[in-house]
Formats: sequence, structure tokens, C-alpha cells
Amino acid sequence: MDNNMEFPQRMEKALGELCDHCHSGEGCEKEKCLAGFSQRCLESYLQGNGPRIENGLERIPTGDLKVYDREDAALIIAIACKWCHDCENDHSEDCVVSLCRRAMEFGITGDEITYKGNGLAYLKELGEMNAEFCGLVMDHYRQLK
Repeated sequence: MDNNMEFPQRMEKALGELCDHCHSGEGCEKEKCLAGFSQRCLESYLQGNGPRIENGLERIPTGDLKVYDREDAALIIAIACKWCHDCENDHSEDCVVSLCRRAMEFGITGDEITYKGNGLAYLKELGEMNAEFCGLVMDHYRQLK
């Protein structure tokens, strides 16, 4: 994982905006929320606990059925794809970046895509699953530097 703090900060901001746009009101239960799960994963990384969350995939709260803002989720997935930028060597599904991406893709598509360490290959597969949403992700992906 790239140690460039720009991507963690972007991810933190995007997750905050997703939460701001959430319609669950003050009754948010972060431990049962896909966005809250992602925030906790990122916070762990930022606190120096390393890039992986033990058994992270099993911890994703798949019972969260809230409707998430598609633009916010697309930005989070785009940031994750840029952050991972074709690492292929150290990819782990329990990586903080992968967990954030997985949580958002589940929140939007209700499904999962196996990430093989290559952002463009992932986006191709996402496009086959949901072309409209992939277009949003690609728009954000192109804008990220």
C-alpha cells in the first residue's frame, strides 16, 4: 500500500461526506453500518495499526440495507482503485483499502467483485455488473491525480 497520505486523507473525507448524506438520522449504529465499518478500518490504519484488518471480510456488515449516495460511494471506490494502483504483489482482501471498496460495492450493488490487484481490471468487471454505476466510478477515477 502506498504510504502517500494524500489517499488516506481523501478516503477519510469521502467517507465523512457519505455519512453526512446518510438518511438514517441520529439512530446510526456504526458497527452495523457499511460506512461506519469503513471509517473504523481507515481509523485503525491511520492510528498505525497496519494496512490489514484480521478477518476483515467477515466483519463487513452485510445486513446494512440503507440506500447510500451513489456519487459518494463511487468516489470512495475510485479512491480505493487509485490507492491500490495495480499493486498485484501485496493485495489482500483484508487490506483497509480493499475493505472500504468492498463495503461500498456491496452497499450499491448488493454483490461483491473479487479484486485481483488491478484497478482497471476491477473497473471492467464492475462495468459488466453495473455499467451506470461504473461510469460514475470512472468519472471520479479520471479526476483523481
